[in-house]
Amino acid sequence: MIQRIALFLIAFTALEAQAQEPHYTGSTIKSVTVYSQGAEMFHTAKVSIPKGVSRVVVGKVAARIDESSIQVSAPGAVTVMSAGFGQNFLPDVVEKPAFRQLADSLENVKLALSKLANTRKAQEGTLALLDKNQALSGNNANVAELTKLADYYAAKQIELRNSIFALEEKEAKLTQLRTRILQQMKELNENPEAAGGQIVLQLMAPAAVSGTLEIRYVALDAGWNTNYDLKLENISKPLKLMYKANVRQQTGLDWKNVKLTLNTGNPSNSGVVPELATWFLQQQIDYTRYKNEVNAALYGSRAMEEVAVVGYGEQKKSADIKIRGVSTMAAPPPPPAAVPASIVQHQTSASFDIDIPYDIAGNGENHSVVLKEMDMPASYLYYSVPKLDQDAFLMANVTNFAAYNLLPGEANIMIGNLYAGKTWINPQATEDTLKVSLGRDRQVVIRRELMAQMSGTKLIGSSVRKTYTYEIRVRNGKQEAVKLQLKDQYPISTDKNVETDLSESSGATVNAETGELAWELDLKPGESRTLRLTYTVKHPKGVQYQGL
Repeated sequence: MIQRIALFLIAFTALEAQAQEPHYTGSTIKSVTVYSQGAEMFHTAKVSIPKGVSRVVVGKVAARIDESSIQVSAPGAVTVMSAGFGQNFLPDVVEKPAFRQLADSLENVKLALSKLANTRKAQEGTLALLDKNQALSGNNANVAELTKLADYYAAKQIELRNSIFALEEKEAKLTQLRTRILQQMKELNENPEAAGGQIVLQLMAPAAVSGTLEIRYVALDAGWNTNYDLKLENISKPLKLMYKANVRQQTGLDWKNVKLTLNTGNPSNSGVVPELATWFLQQQIDYTRYKNEVNAALYGSRAMEEVAVVGYGEQKKSADIKIRGVSTMAAPPPPPAAVPASIVQHQTSASFDIDIPYDIAGNGENHSVVLKEMDMPASYLYYSVPKLDQDAFLMANVTNFAAYNLLPGEANIMIGNLYAGKTWINPQATEDTLKVSLGRDRQVVIRRELMAQMSGTKLIGSSVRKTYTYEIRVRNGKQEAVKLQLKDQYPISTDKNVETDLSESSGATVNAETGELAWELDLKPGESRTLRLTYTVKHPKGVQYQGL
């Protein structure tokens, strides 16, 4: 009986050990859906699953993933009991392309160092032989021969020593390069993110089965952003738009021959609906005043004054703290041809399904993909605020722009075949018309000047009356008619002692609340137009006002 129990325990232990020993397998990337941040990657892996509970480690997956996004589909009646993300479970590490490149560079550096060392040693031997020969040659020589020998040896020594010095400098630089390459190789070997990750599965099968696992997860180190090319032949034709994507990924894997989809959504954004809580107003307690009153009661008015001064100093110091943010915003190379792609509308996003397989290297660099070329019907208008900038800007107004599934992004402007600069497309504006600046057009000439003879200052009792007259001259130097919107302004007073008055506006539409004036002009080819703006400001004498 004891022998039977012992045999059973041995057999059970062997089966348990067999069940717990992991089965390793690689995986192949079939398709990737890239979001603005993150990418859903779809892998397949061939496995042979034994009967019972087994652990399968699937390698060649991304280095950093959202573990909660892992989805696994197993063949047959296999049940996926658990799925988790791990590192360095595979016994055989597949050498990465980046590691192979470093290894090749290291071999080249070693070979160059060996050649330099051989050359330097040969020249050092020649220098030593030269020194020895110089000592022997001077025994039976006359003065003339010694002079020639001295000149020869001096020149040869200088040449050899300079050459040796240059070789030593090259060796030092190559040695530094070799050190950096070795350090990079070490980091690449030690960094688990550089070698990718593994997904560990706990599976249960009623019978042994062979088949294919399908695995989906969201990788974190990937994304894409939009970039556009805008081309305008002339203002009588639609605006041509080339919709491009800059795809980048540093997942630890190279995407080779994968089905690529670009989605306008972002799965990392929170999907929790915000809710308003009751907004209670409460009186703010003036702790400084409360402290002063307590001190006055305890120590008298002098102590209260001292405390008040200290409190004022503390408040003044904190009020001086300021936080400022600074934001910043060459002709591009010819764009590649658009790849075959179709747009699929989802409930909350849109996808660009690219019809041909794509390769995206895992080096984090932008890979440009041209998604679509389209004509956008637009109305064109020239716009200028000569008070701020005396150039005219060509604006394209696009209606029904939601149909184009645009995202915010920078755009290169081409007028005809000439590069005209960059602009920004912002389809998230709340207006029903997308306004796109197409750059400056200096063929529409605008000049704004102060007319000195019609401006001046008068003293009226205790007040000063200042008159300003500006003349705005416009000329259409183009071969076609244009529409021009001009804007200017006059000051609005917030001081009851200051009066402002607009006396001439040349038919502008005036907003009395903001002081803005707008002219809508239709200019024929070669036509010129002159506009005048006159306003007066009356204010107390001896008082200066900013902006006048």
